[in-house]
Amino acid sequence: MLFNGIDIKKDVTERFIKYAKINTQAEDGSEKVPSTKCQHDLAKILFDELKSFGIKDVEYDTNHCYIYAKIPSNRSYKSSSGIAPVAFIAHMDTSPESSGSGVKPVIHKNYDGKVIKYPKNPKLSLSPQESPQLLEEKGHDIITSDGTTLLGADDKAGVAEIMTAAKILSAKNCDIEHGDIYIVFTPDEEVGNGTAHFNLKKCPAKFAYTLDGEEAGELNCETFNARAAFIEFHGVNTHPGTAHNRMKNTIYALSDFINKIPRSMRPETTKNRTGFFHPLRIEADVECSKVKMIIRDFDEKKMDEKCEKLKQIVKQIESAHDGIKIGLKITDQYQNMGVIIKKHPKLLKLTEEAVRLAGLKPFYRAIRGGTDGARLTFMGLPTLNLFAGMFNPHSKNEWASTRIMQYAVLTILNISTLA
Repeated sequence: MLFNGIDIKKDVTERFIKYAKINTQAEDGSEKVPSTKCQHDLAKILFDELKSFGIKDVEYDTNHCYIYAKIPSNRSYKSSSGIAPVAFIAHMDTSPESSGSGVKPVIHKNYDGKVIKYPKNPKLSLSPQESPQLLEEKGHDIITSDGTTLLGADDKAGVAEIMTAAKILSAKNCDIEHGDIYIVFTPDEEVGNGTAHFNLKKCPAKFAYTLDGEEAGELNCETFNARAAFIEFHGVNTHPGTAHNRMKNTIYALSDFINKIPRSMRPETTKNRTGFFHPLRIEADVECSKVKMIIRDFDEKKMDEKCEKLKQIVKQIESAHDGIKIGLKITDQYQNMGVIIKKHPKLLKLTEEAVRLAGLKPFYRAIRGGTDGARLTFMGLPTLNLFAGMFNPHSKNEWASTRIMQYAVLTILNISTLA
């Protein structure tokens, strides 16, 4: 599809492949933002490209790796939508859960609907049975990695879509009337620090959109409530030959603790609006063991109940293991943005119309996860999440749809002119 002389599908696909090859993997547990220096490699490219579009107001926060840009209004009148100005936001980092170094994107032209094999990783395959959204892409192009790394569509698909839209909107021959449009690219979303140094003064939008979703037409106005739990087990170590009545091995307590998590409250056994406990990382030895766990639920009351259950499990384990002391710390990560977003029906209606104008049917789905938008919403910038065409994020089976990426660009353009 051509728009102001720009082939949207070609442009967004080429950009995505270029960005996907750049390692921007975040590091969990780091106190620095960005957590990894390599995120600057993509930030520098985006800064230069935005400037090359002719956008004058572009800023690169070299300390914390944020990119801010403003495309000024070309309207001769003031919008009556009640939505403008708007911002479009995506994160540059990729998940620490699978390697993001040496990504080699593979385009599967006119996907045939069959199982995809990875020559570089024969043990891995991608099938419509495991990823049913593939069936919608039969006859269209999809992109995977070579099976040895993640792809990075989360969220470089979103980055590419915003950049293609920015190129169109900033062109001298642009015939799309729009108000002020703000663009922000963030670091460290995958490790919970995407908004840690987000400067709202540099993004004075009334409403915003993250491009960090999946299926064509999908809108997300709800996220989990999210908390993190840190559990430390403290025991006593000594030589195993003289350990009788002296050694207090925390590994046994740790094992019992993990087994106390109900099977019905795990990510792999829950779906839709059911929350879960999820152990992310374990460090174990005799004297001291640690667990990092995340807790998720859409309902605040049920979240409190889960935290209380965790406290009870800790008490039970401590009581059952004489001499083992257990510390528990629970911290907030983000809240369900739906409680605020749903108070803005104009935002929802305008977004739905933008999706329809792109030729899609809008539908809502609560995110079983979170985005930068969840925190931004509670920072005073209500932020809805839009589809971006990414699937199986954080894994070597990650893939992206060029068809949906094109629709995402069209939706950005429609929002820009409607707002």
